[in-house]
Amino acid sequence: MHRPPDRRADGGQPDKPFFLAAGLYKPHLPFVAPKRYFDLYPPGTVELPPADDPAAARRVPALASTVSAGDRAMSDDDRRQAVAAYRACTSYMDAQVGVILAELDRRNLTDRTVVVLFGDHGFHLGEHGGLWRKM
Repeated sequence: MHRPPDRRADGGQPDKPFFLAAGLYKPHLPFVAPKRYFDLYPPGTVELPPADDPAAARRVPALASTVSAGDRAMSDDDRRQAVAAYRACTSYMDAQVGVILAELDRRNLTDRTVVVLFGDHGFHLGEHGGLWRKM
């Protein structure tokens, strides 16, 4: 039986170091994830931030003139659905990181593996004035 040259003679894990890069695209648009993640966040339970939050505009002066013309163009139901979908996609990605970590553990690689997670800023959901902004 042929075995790859980087495997130990006993069939164990590779003797050589390895590198695994996993690019997880979500929660960016489009907001698509398995239904069970959407079921975690019924849109009717989503609390919306105020469409115009003067306190947020004071904290971030650049927002004063941009606080949510686009936000107000959406109905409250649309905003709730969008926030719920964003949260569903975020939970889906959290679960995928869990799958990767569980597989490292299953293969007894956890003790000799460095895991680095990084991502972009994501969407603001009312923290800095309105929805979606990235400033």
